[in-house]
Amino acid sequence: MKIIVVGTPKTGNTWVKHLLADLYNLPVVTLKPEFDADEAAAAGPNWISHQHYLPKQALLTWAKANGVIFITAIRHPADVLISLWHHIQKRKGKNAEIKQAASILGQTGDIGSDTTLSFVENDFHVYLNLSIAWLQVPGAIALRYEDLWTQPLETLARLTDTIEPRSLESLKLSLCACELGLMQQLLDPEKKLIRRGGTGGWREILPEKIKEALARLDPYPAQFAALSYSMDESDPANAPQPNPGKVDGPFSAKRHFDDGTPITPVLMKAYFDLPSDLRARWLAPDLTSAGSFYTWLNQPAAADPVKDRPNPIISELAYYIYRQRSDLQTIFRDPFGVDRSEFIAWFHLEAKKEYSLPSCFFEYGVPANFSFAHGRPLPRVLVRAYLDQPLKVRESWKDQLDKPEPSFISWIKAPAAADPFLGKVAPIITELGAYIHSIRADLKKNMPDLYRANRVDFSDWYISNASKEYGLDQSLIEPVIKSWAKGIKTNAYSFTDGTRFSRIFEKIYLALPESTRAHWPDPSQAGENSYLAWLKSPVKGDFTIDGGSPVITELGAYLYSIRDDLKKAMPDLHGAHRVDFAAWYISSAAIEYNLDRSLILPVVRSWSQFKKPVKRVKCQVTPI
Repeated sequence: MKIIVVGTPKTGNTWVKHLLADLYNLPVVTLKPEFDADEAAAAGPNWISHQHYLPKQALLTWAKANGVIFITAIRHPADVLISLWHHIQKRKGKNAEIKQAASILGQTGDIGSDTTLSFVENDFHVYLNLSIAWLQVPGAIALRYEDLWTQPLETLARLTDTIEPRSLESLKLSLCACELGLMQQLLDPEKKLIRRGGTGGWREILPEKIKEALARLDPYPAQFAALSYSMDESDPANAPQPNPGKVDGPFSAKRHFDDGTPITPVLMKAYFDLPSDLRARWLAPDLTSAGSFYTWLNQPAAADPVKDRPNPIISELAYYIYRQRSDLQTIFRDPFGVDRSEFIAWFHLEAKKEYSLPSCFFEYGVPANFSFAHGRPLPRVLVRAYLDQPLKVRESWKDQLDKPEPSFISWIKAPAAADPFLGKVAPIITELGAYIHSIRADLKKNMPDLYRANRVDFSDWYISNASKEYGLDQSLIEPVIKSWAKGIKTNAYSFTDGTRFSRIFEKIYLALPESTRAHWPDPSQAGENSYLAWLKSPVKGDFTIDGGSPVITELGAYLYSIRDDLKKAMPDLHGAHRVDFAAWYISSAAIEYNLDRSLILPVVRSWSQFKKPVKRVKCQVTPI
């Protein structure tokens, strides 16, 4: 089944579309403003859409060949004008994108202004003509908005009898599920597409000059007649009807479960979207007793392939919201697998706010008091880190705040248990840092040796970027900063001979084999056979050219090894590019890595000490 709701904007198109999508279980698709047969064919065999098409031949031909049903909604033109004006007002700032005459309505904040009158005098009739054109198409089904508003059940029954009959119970449930207020809260909270509804409001809202124009200005009298409306305010059909006709449903007069928990719109929609056999089990969906709709929302999702209390649990409600949101399905492609904790973190932090969900629907995940001691809520990555821990470990953190210990927050600040140095080497890698590294493919690729060669690189990234990317509280960064300030296993900012300390020295030290580091238990010491002396010494295995001038030190060779730009620009370090590299080392490395002058001097000295003397050539000048 394929249905396209066509015709004039603001005549209830969105309402009709969602009603029929719910009744016939049709996916809602978006079609381009200009009909594209390939796009429509690619949408599949069953769908519903709405677009403001004219009945052009290409569309009608394709529709006939593919069994498309056209429905055009009509509404009193004066109410359409009011609704269109409000729609454009909601799009202020975006009206440059609207390439249509109605965008002019965004230029005024007064619906009774001359701008609105100008739109009526020059352009509004074009919009009304859309529905009029469809009324002349054989087979197109007309639906009067006023009938659907005042007699929803009877009107919807007449419509579905024409398409494919549905039971009275199905009609009631769809009308309740697509009640305008509920749809607005779920689909259009900013009221850009779905407003409050109602009929006859034009009598009080529009000024006389606009009423007069609609009543007398050509071609409006003919258009009103074609649509079977009038501007006669004494006509009972034009009497204002601000409230819709009532439909008895499961939540008609109930907005709370029997324990006082609010029944928010998404909970109602979840109920209406259930298969009829499940709804039949819960004819009173406001109950909270065992086996009720309420308990079903909170139980582990039946679709979860991980049985026996998966960790963390994804509830039926969480999974329902996931299935309704294509953006979530794109972000969390495997909610029951690798994306489980990240999805649950989103559910606890974002869904709770977006859908105004009561706390009782989060009992399987994060405790209600999950925040820092100063009250700031935890960012999503911390929630995810918490949920990724074994259940027994989580249960041991009964107090989730900073103190007293042990707590989750004190644990994420502590040195990582996986660190072979057990927090004795600066900078430390905290449990949070290690967790972030474990979930980031880019970090694992760029910094594969977290606890050794890439310890300094990662700590640099953690201090500079993690705070911004994840919105981390400063208290989570401080342990790393403090550990770095202490230097390598000392409280010094320099070697014992006064040589200024540079962070690159930590990186080099940690990249060395343990057997080599064992020679320097305190690498901050200076002197013969020290770590500092080794950094200054000629690199092991270097061959000499013309006496090895200038020298390549161990520090220089290491910097070269980690710099792809240097290796590309100077591929022959020990041969043809020895001088080029030495020049870079003396002029640039000192600045880039904040090197002490004493680390540069060995190269400078070697250039003069080992350079072959230039022979003077004696020339005898013969006098002329």
